Amino acid sequence: MNTKKPLLALAAIACFAFTSCTSTSASDDAAYENDSIEKTRIKVPANGIEKTRIKVPANG
Repeated sequence: MNTKKPLLALAAIACFAFTSCTSTSASDDAAYENDSIEKTRIKVPANGIEKTRIKVPANG
């Protein structure tokens, strides 16, 4: 009965150690790479953006 808690703690540590969230392969990173946005295609008015014309969702 005295070894029940240490074995449970060791099993919990082993679960965390074996289920690593870091990837070691470069192929997994390809899903997170996106094409960049060209800054020349973004149109900003010369006098800036009017804060009163920005639409905010009702729940946001």
